[in-house]
Amino acid sequence: MAALYNVRHKAKQVYEPGIRDFYKMFFLCEHVDEEPPKPESEIIEAAFSARDGLPPLSRGLVIEKDIEAAFVSHESPERTVIVD
Repeated sequence: MAALYNVRHKAKQVYEPGIRDFYKMFFLCEHVDEEPPKPESEIIEAAFSARDGLPPLSRGLVIEKDIEAAFVSHESPERTVIVD
């Protein structure tokens, strides 16, 4: 199962400037079996991470408040979707 929790417009956030404009959609996904996540053709590595064990962020693509919003949404009994 997957649930949308956040929609961000790049121009309204603190992403690094660029010529492209886009919206980012963030989903919470439920782990449904014991199999570890597997990389596919466009993904080099896939893994689940604890809040305090996340890899370094690619700051041009990800900002801290988006990651924090994922954990807040996951821990909240009332999940609301945040939209810019």
